[in-house]
Amino acid sequence: MLRGDVPALQLIPAEDGRVRWGPLVRLSKGTELHDFGKAFDNRTLRVRVDGHFYIVFSQDLDKAQKAESPMQTGLD
Repeated sequence: MLRGDVPALQLIPAEDGRVRWGPLVRLSKGTELHDFGKAFDNRTLRVRVDGHFYIVFSQDLDKAQKAESPMQTGLD
């Protein structure tokens, strides 16, 4: 589950079997991600959320996962 919001680019299946770019969306804190895997390169990941596929940057995902850590927020 995400600990913070993450920007993501939705992938939408087209009628011809190809995939087209969808809207840029925000995957919200608490979202459960599946199917982590390399997308275009080592900086991007392909994830599945509720049956829909998205591309996220691993750097954004790392930041979101650290968003609530005590070291980041200063909270105990």
